Amino acid sequence: MPDIIQQYANIHAALTKEKQEVEQRLTLINQVLSGKAEAPKKAAEKKPAKKKRKVSAATKKKMAAAAKKRWVDKKKPAKKKTAEKKTAEKKTAEKKTAEKKTAEKKRKVSAATKQKMAAAAKKRWADKKKSKA
Repeated sequence: MPDIIQQYANIHAALTKEKQEVEQRLTLINQVLSGKAEAPKKAAEKKPAKKKRKVSAATKKKMAAAAKKRWVDKKKPAKKKTAEKKTAEKKTAEKKTAEKKTAEKKRKVSAATKQKMAAAAKKRWADKKKSKA
């Protein structure tokens, strides 16, 4: 019996404490809603700002120069290609297409290899038939 009474007393004390905490929260909420108090700020809102990476002045100049160069190259009108450039481009294009064709060609199997493959397949089929029977 004393254990049950002790447990009841502990539970009762815990519940009354929780009730008081809930009532305090409710009064705070009511104050915030009525405009008498400010809402408490969460810890998540107080994250420290990330440090900005520092870029040296020399690096900034290099970056600006590179950006200007890119824009100038884009804005330039296309110049007429010389005959040498055209032939060089044709040769490189022909090389690329030849490489693609060789890569795309199917490999051929010799007659002897085909016979070996057929014999191996027949052997596998025969073994399967034997295992089923």
